[in-house]
Parts: sequence; structure tokens; C-alpha cells
Amino acid sequence: MSHDDTNFHCIVAMPGYKVAWSDGTISQKGTNDPQVDHCLREISTSGGITCYECNPGYLASEDGSTCRYLNTQTVRYTTDSDGLETRNVFSSGDVSRDKKLLGCRVEGADSKCIECKEGYYQADIARNDHCIADDMFHCHKFIGNVANRDSCACNYDSLQHDRVNNNHCINTAYDSIIENRVWKHQVATNNFLNTDRCHRLQALRIFFCEEGDVNADANTPLTGLKVVSEAYVETQASNTNVAGTTDWKTYQSLVEDQMPKIIAAWIALGIDDSQAASGFCAMTVPPPQPEIVEVVDSQNVGQIENTTPNAGDKAVVDAEGQTPGEDAE
Repeated sequence: MSHDDTNFHCIVAMPGYKVAWSDGTISQKGTNDPQVDHCLREISTSGGITCYECNPGYLASEDGSTCRYLNTQTVRYTTDSDGLETRNVFSSGDVSRDKKLLGCRVEGADSKCIECKEGYYQADIARNDHCIADDMFHCHKFIGNVANRDSCACNYDSLQHDRVNNNHCINTAYDSIIENRVWKHQVATNNFLNTDRCHRLQALRIFFCEEGDVNADANTPLTGLKVVSEAYVETQASNTNVAGTTDWKTYQSLVEDQMPKIIAAWIALGIDDSQAASGFCAMTVPPPQPEIVEVVDSQNVGQIENTTPNAGDKAVVDAEGQTPGEDAE
């Protein structure tokens, strides 16, 4: 980049380095050099240094003089220099605002995002307050109808998140070759979200699709947690030991009152609880694993079954008085 449209040199340093404004030389940053707290990459100007991009979880001010901590949880504990712990409570409005700014590089005085980070884009161009990860950012090359650019093969350190449309690559591995890439902070978030998604999907499968029986009645399989639970409640109708107890009332209320509401809520969100081929249970069945193919060694290498000489075989004669590799000519 250029600082005067004439002499071109670097003005934004990678983490741990600094750029001299006078001649653009790059050197390692020392502990006594001026710096902005929590700054990831600094920029060199005629007036000194400012922060170009803050560490993950922080957001640069418009003038680059500070990095603000993003409050993504309502309660945060901090420890001062004396080791005393302080409980900080933030409003839900502040938390909601800051969560949407995780992908923002620099904010204005009105808490609007001036520019999103690399790998993110502005999702709300009317408010400029929500940077989200670009689903196609970690693509390696486009596939299918290349002109449409709506599906792609992912980079080596990313995985395809949408196996149907092939349009969402998530970065799931730190790159040890390319150090300090600015999008690397996506890795921890993506791993958490991907794992959380798997857990939620499995929980839904148990809730809607898991087969079970009651009192070891394998001849009468039941499908879905609600159906299994209702059958269990019926088996305890004459059990005087549980009727009226607090735990049983809680369980019975969960089965009879809450489970129908939970099911209705998921159906309203688009879950198809039918047994059709397009239903949730049919669509989320893991694909069958390929059968193990036994590799047959047609040349019988390493498996000598018969050592009896056949007629016409030449006998092996050991050389006498010679050392292999030394005496042979």
C-alpha cells in the first residue's frame, strides 16, 4: 500500500510487527514500543500508530485508538491487579448488539459497523450493525454451473456444511503454515456451532424418531419419546407408590402438558413429523456404511502353503566361502 500515492510500501503490519512510517521498513515489535491494548494488527500513520484490527472478541474504534471488549454474555467476571474478582452484569440489549458485531472490524461512535472483517459481510445494509460470516469465503473452487457460482469445493482446512447445496464451507482447522490469518478466530466458533448442531440434531432424532418399548415388550415397538413416555405413564396407573409424589407429578406434567407444546413448536418451525420419505426421521437417517470388501491376494504373497518340492524344481545351492556383497563379482 502507499501512504502518499508515490512511494509504495506496507502500512498495515501483521501481528507482532511494526512498520516505520518514514521508510516503510518492517521490524519486530518490542515490549517498549507504543501499542494499543488488545490490537491484532496496527497501522502506521504520520501521527503515530493506530489499531487497524483488534484481537478476536474486541472491536476497534473509528480512530483506531482503542479496542472495545464485546460483551457477548450478560455476566462476565473480571480480576483486578490485586486478584479481586468483580461480577459485571450487562443488559440484554448490549449483549444482543455486541453479538452481531463479532465480525466487525471497526465501529463508529453510534455503535454501527463501518467495515466488516475479512470473511464477513454486512447482513443489514440499512442499519450496518450485523456482520455475518461469508458462507463461500472458504471455498477452493466453484463446481457445477460455474457461471452461477452457487456451489463449491472447500479449501483443505474447511468442511462442507451443506451437503445438499454445497454452498457453505466452514473453516475447522488452524493453518500452521499461514500464520495469523485474520479469519482464524472463526475456527473455534465454527467447531462449537457444528458440534452444537450435531447435538441438537441428535436430540431431535431421539425426541421424534427413537424406537423403544415399555417393560421389555419388544413385540410392540414405539416411536418417539412422547409415545414411549405416554405408554410408560399408563403402566404406572395402578401403582400407588408413585401417585401423588412430587417427582411423578413433575414427570407426568412434562409428558402430558409440555411434550405436546414442544412438538407443536418444532412443527411450527418446519419439522415434518410424518413417516413419509420427506419426513424428518427419514431425512436424518445416517447414510448406510459401505460394505467391507475383502482384498484377495491373488499372488498368495506371504502365505506359502506348500513347501514340498515339485518335480523339475531346481535345488537351491548355497555358495561356499563367499560373503554376499563382498566376494561376488
